[in-house]
Amino acid sequence: MILRSILTTTVLGLGTLAASAQELPKTMIWTAYDVGSAGYAEASAIADAFGKQFGTKVRIQPSGTAIGRLQPVLQGRADYGFLATESFFVAEGDFDFATPEWGPQNLRAVAGRPASFAMVTAADAGIEEIADAKGKRAASWSAIPRSISNARRSWPLAG
Repeated sequence: MILRSILTTTVLGLGTLAASAQELPKTMIWTAYDVGSAGYAEASAIADAFGKQFGTKVRIQPSGTAIGRLQPVLQGRADYGFLATESFFVAEGDFDFATPEWGPQNLRAVAGRPASFAMVTAADAGIEEIADAKGKRAASWSAIPRSISNARRSWPLAG
């Protein structure tokens, strides 16, 4: 199934749409993270700016799951999705999206922001930058495959 709406990886940027403000719809529906999350706060702030700048009313549909943020877009009930790593996995057909119904999907990012990665270490571990982790033991977890995948993609940076 080809995704018919454009998805963002994290945030819709005002600068991206400013040039075509006359083409914005009067109303839009966006999916975002749950109420109280940083993702919902970002979506709310941008939706408020769209209302003030362009007169566009945005209804935000919150969801605590990746599928809950993607399904309304796939079904045409939402115009945009505020997404994170699930955008990569649905595009590749990995993890939760490793089925013919879900992936791979044809996605386009409208706008985003730089991603960040943190590694927590003991104060006495002698690790000041990621390269210092080479040869050190690392804890792993199994409950969240997407987090593990993200971490494993960064491990080669350690050398």
